[in-house]
Amino acid sequence: MNFSPEQIFEEYKKGVAFKSSIGAKGLYEQSRVNERFFVGDQWYGSKCGNDRPLVRHNIIKRIGDYKMSAILSNKIEINYSADGVPNTLNMRKSVKQKRKELSENPVSFTGKRDDNEISLMMSALNDYQKVTAERVGFDGVAEQALRDAYISGTAVVYTYWNPLVSTGLYADDYHTTAIKGDIECETLSIENVYFGDPYISDIRFLQPLIL
Repeated sequence: MNFSPEQIFEEYKKGVAFKSSIGAKGLYEQSRVNERFFVGDQWYGSKCGNDRPLVRHNIIKRIGDYKMSAILSNKIEINYSADGVPNTLNMRKSVKQKRKELSENPVSFTGKRDDNEISLMMSALNDYQKVTAERVGFDGVAEQALRDAYISGTAVVYTYWNPLVSTGLYADDYHTTAIKGDIECETLSIENVYFGDPYISDIRFLQPLIL
């Protein structure tokens, strides 16, 4: 679906109006207040003047840092598996041997739908996930998302396909045609994300506007 610049700007203004109506101060101002509280500027907006020193005991940041460190100490892991295919020790040994055979002779992969080769594909997906998570700095993304969620109440992690990412792979034996394209991952401020319909909780059915 294509939109003109005028239509996009109108959608943007509707999104701004909706966010400004959330709560007593609106999402934008409340986010600024929350951020100031987190960094220790807790007298912002109180109009107390500068006639006397204002006491600051930033327990909010201490609590947040403790809770975030407790959550981040448990690393997120993703493991792929196929329904009905057992993940036993013997199966893992078989997959390890099969991978060794493939490294020596790639055409040994038959593509059959047996348990061994299905487990081999699951193992390859697990390895791809680990390498990709390290490449995109997923631990840092998760940490930033957790901080955003603590301050503003909402965290947005945006994953998209970047056709310019160098994979280090080649489409030919002479290494002349590089294969490019892989996923990227980053956190977005909720202030810069405008959903098509804020009343639908399932974002799979929405087309968000990201600024």
